[in-house]
Amino acid sequence: MYTDLSIFLPSWPTDLEARRLRRREGERTVPPILIERRVGERRIVADACIRCRRLGIRSGMVLAEATGLLDASDAGTPRVREAAPERDTAALQALAIWMRRFTPLVGTDPPDGLRLDVRGCTHLFGGSERLAGSIRSSLQGLHVSAVVAAAPAAAMAWGLARFGGPQIDVRRAGALPLAALRLSAEDHQALGEVGIETVSQAIDLPRVELAARFGEAVLRRIDAWTGDDPEPPIDGRPPERGIEVSRVFDGPVRDLEAIQLVMSQLLDELAAMLADRQRGAERIEACMHRCDRPDWRWAMDATRPTRDASHLKTIFRERLERVDVACGVESVALHVARDASLRGAQHVVWDVAPESACRTGLGALVDRLQARCGAVHMRREVDAYVVRSGCDGVAPGSPGDTGPGTRPDDVASSTHWRDRPTKLVSPVRIDVRLPEPGSHGLLRRQRHCWRVVVAAGPERLDLPWWTEAGRRMEPVTRTRDYWRVLREDGQWVWIYRCVDDWFLQGAWV
Repeated sequence: MYTDLSIFLPSWPTDLEARRLRRREGERTVPPILIERRVGERRIVADACIRCRRLGIRSGMVLAEATGLLDASDAGTPRVREAAPERDTAALQALAIWMRRFTPLVGTDPPDGLRLDVRGCTHLFGGSERLAGSIRSSLQGLHVSAVVAAAPAAAMAWGLARFGGPQIDVRRAGALPLAALRLSAEDHQALGEVGIETVSQAIDLPRVELAARFGEAVLRRIDAWTGDDPEPPIDGRPPERGIEVSRVFDGPVRDLEAIQLVMSQLLDELAAMLADRQRGAERIEACMHRCDRPDWRWAMDATRPTRDASHLKTIFRERLERVDVACGVESVALHVARDASLRGAQHVVWDVAPESACRTGLGALVDRLQARCGAVHMRREVDAYVVRSGCDGVAPGSPGDTGPGTRPDDVASSTHWRDRPTKLVSPVRIDVRLPEPGSHGLLRRQRHCWRVVVAAGPERLDLPWWTEAGRRMEPVTRTRDYWRVLREDGQWVWIYRCVDDWFLQGAWV
């Protein structure tokens, strides 16, 4: 018994035009229909009806070439309509409301689909397969071409409806092309470059290496496909209007302080609207219409969702100080281009702030630096090696061991495992004997020798197999076990073991 249905409408714009011709103009025989869009002075085919597609007409073709193919085949004079995405989306929302006769949870999947949650409704129609057949018959009665697929997960149903072919079989879902996972264009191309072509091939890849090479977004799409991380639930409420505020001045304003004051008021209104919806802004786009000058546009990308008005004012104030307003500003507008859920949080009562407050403070600092220096100058350092496993500790009974559950002061105050040495060197071969209970260790480099007081590790790093260096190396030599050791002179060094050899690679200085 499947719980999610996806409806794919391959000819939605042309089906709407055909319905309009039948209803308003009373035409029984509908002519070929083409949807056009303009690119400069060129007229391009945006969509075509099924009859036109059979003649070889595709999206992106020049309209004159498409009409020539229709004339050569004696298919008749086509009806050409200009593309209207907003009208098509409104009609899709109306169709979603009409589909509530089958289930109360129906959502749109723009630009050409619907999503249905049929939990608790399938027994009324004799099962999910019969429900899908009833939906298909009802849409045919409306003269709407549709492909209906049922699956245990919404993401799988979406892929089956669009790539499952004429005979949809859930048991063969793994053989669908990689596009069925609904990945971004960059991730799809990156997976294709390493030979991943089907859904099952992507699912069979090791998750640690997959996340390290392609990012967490690919794992989320795979988990959505399998149902481990399902798609967001369908919201049956009508869509809310976008969050945006604006001010239009009576005349051109050339005083920067006045413009900053208006911007501050707009940010207060924006924060209040976000608070009412329990949302936080991730991207805010600002626009100022200037006289005799191009409009000033700027987008603020926050490190984490926020609706803190004081934080937003600080960022925009620093940015506005560099804007030329001598020509005069006629209007100011703010628009939340991307937002996320942000629930209310308990205010800090005690002296010690929670970890989330520390993260928020760091995010505010990064936002200010981006506004002041520009996002192109901000970089996040990442490791070239994949972390396999790691642990901290000292040898029991060694001089650095202060008892169960405790750590020496120098270990506790040292950097965290994921922190890397401040100085890296080319690997140097060394001889190492790690400390054992009751005895010190030993570290020898050429003619120099030190006693090892504390050893923490190992942390296993693996060179990714998809890199050129990783492909050249054997699997055994790709893996390194790193240790942090404290010498008797107080110097922390970073060493690793590869097979049976030890190497020194860095130090904390």
